Amino acid sequence: MKILAGRPQDIEDVVAIAAARKDLKLDLVRGTLHMLEEALDRNDLLPELSRALARAQGAGEGVQRPSPGGRGGAKKRRQPRRR
Repeated sequence: MKILAGRPQDIEDVVAIAAARKDLKLDLVRGTLHMLEEALDRNDLLPELSRALARAQGAGEGVQRPSPGGRGGAKKRRQPRRR
């Protein structure tokens, strides 16, 4: 679904996941993207996946991996305004 959304952060997430997880079932992912391309009359999803996988493979240790406890680490909470 990250490839379908296609936002820059979604693509970065795909690269990070692909770099961190060598056990991805790429045949299943490609099959699903192919069905989505047909259903949505698009032809850009599989090439986007290929580019992301190439980046993940080339980046190796340079790719920032998602933290195990959540989505990119803890966010700083804003303090309420004083009146």
